[in-house]
Amino acid sequence: MNNKIYVREYYLNKIKGFYNSDLIKVISGIRRCGKSFFMLSIFFIGPHILLV
Repeated sequence: MNNKIYVREYYLNKIKGFYNSDLIKVISGIRRCGKSFFMLSIFFIGPHILLV
């Protein structure tokens, strides 16, 4: 199993402008493509705001 985490700078930069907007963000993709890890990287690298 590969334990390496890839930071997807291109995609992080594309959605960086929407961090503080009221729009609902939808991350979609095929199964097992890294959507959950992408969301974790947004949480740990981006602004630390989590609204539940």
